[in-house]
Amino acid sequence: MSQNLNSGNLDLQLQQNRSRNVEARRVTLEKENPSQRLNSEEMANVSQQKLTGLVKAPCPICKCESAVAENTVADYSLEKCTKCGFVFMNPRCLPQHLDEIYRVRDEEELAALYESLITPSKIAKQAKALHSVGQLLPEKGRLLDFGCGAGHLVEQAQELGWEAHGCDVGEWIETASSNRNIDNIHVGNLDEIAFPNDHFDAAISMQVFEHLLEPLEDLAQLIRVVRPGGIVYINVPNYHTIPIMLGKDDFMLNEPPQHVNYFAPATIRRLFKEAGLTQVQVRTGDGMKWENLFGNPIQSETAQAYGLVEAKPAAAKQSEKKGNPSLSSKCRSLAKAAIMKTMVEPVFYRGMKVGMSLVAIGVKR
Repeated sequence: MSQNLNSGNLDLQLQQNRSRNVEARRVTLEKENPSQRLNSEEMANVSQQKLTGLVKAPCPICKCESAVAENTVADYSLEKCTKCGFVFMNPRCLPQHLDEIYRVRDEEELAALYESLITPSKIAKQAKALHSVGQLLPEKGRLLDFGCGAGHLVEQAQELGWEAHGCDVGEWIETASSNRNIDNIHVGNLDEIAFPNDHFDAAISMQVFEHLLEPLEDLAQLIRVVRPGGIVYINVPNYHTIPIMLGKDDFMLNEPPQHVNYFAPATIRRLFKEAGLTQVQVRTGDGMKWENLFGNPIQSETAQAYGLVEAKPAAAKQSEKKGNPSLSSKCRSLAKAAIMKTMVEPVFYRGMKVGMSLVAIGVKR
C-alpha cells in the first residue's frame, strides 16, 4: 500500500474541502494578531503572564454547569464537575487565548525547540503506542497521528508499514517534518483538513487532549475519520496520582493555561463512552513521580530539555556508557525490574491506576 497520498485522490479532495476554511481562518488571525517573531526569552515572558478575559464554562465532558473548587495551580483555578467528576481549568480560555499562548511565528525556532523535546523516552512511548495498536490491528492500514508535532510517530509508523498521516496546528510542523523528509503531514484542525469519513484504520493522539478546549467535540471529529471497527488511542497526563492526591505534586509540565483538562481513569473512560466508543480499555504507566513526595522536582528528559531541571553533565553520561556495568549496577537493575513486575505494574499501574500517564483505547462502532 502506498505511504504517500500526496499525488492521489485524497490530496485533491482535501485541497478542495479545506482551502476556503483555512484561508478564511488565516486572514482572520492575521488581522487580529499581526505576525510577530519572539525569541526564547520573550517566549518565556509570554508564558508567565496571567491571561485575562477568561470565562466560566460548563463541564467539557458532560456539559453540567455545576462545579466545585478543586485546586489552584499557577494562579489558575481548577474545578471539579459535580456530575461526572471531571477536573478542568475554570474560568476557561477562549480560542484567542490559545493563539496568544502559541503565537510564536519563528518557524525554525519552534522546529528546533520541538526537536530538542523528542527524547529517547518519548520515542519509546510512541513505539509502545504503535505496538498496542498493532496488536489490535495486525494488518497495517491507514493511521492518523492527531497532534503530530514534528512527525516522529508518523515516521516510526511509516517505517513499520503503516500508511501514516499526521496533523497539527501551526505552520512550523511543515518545517520540522520537511527537515527530516517526512511525508503526509497536514496543517490545520480536523474540520479544516476535512479527511473523508471512515478513512483511517486507527488514530493515535499523544499528550494532546489536555490542551483542547472542547475535548468531546474534538474526539467526535477524530472518531468521524476512523472506520467502524477502527481503533482510537489517546495518551494524556493522569490527574489521579499519589503526589496529586497528597498535595505534593509540583505540576511541572502540567500547568494551566497550556493544560486545561485534567483526566483521571474514570473521566477519560466517561469521555470515550460519551463519544460512542466501545470496548474501552484504560491503563496507566510511565512512572510514579516519587520525587515530588520528597519535595524534589521530577528528573525527566523532557524537563531537562526545557531547562527546568539540571541535566547530567556530558562527561557523566559518557562515563555511564563506557565499559561493562558493575556487579552492583547489575544487581540494582535486576532489583528494579523485579519491583516493577511484582509491585509497581500490578498494584500501582493496573490496580490503583496511579501512574503518571493515562492511556485510553476504544473501538468505533
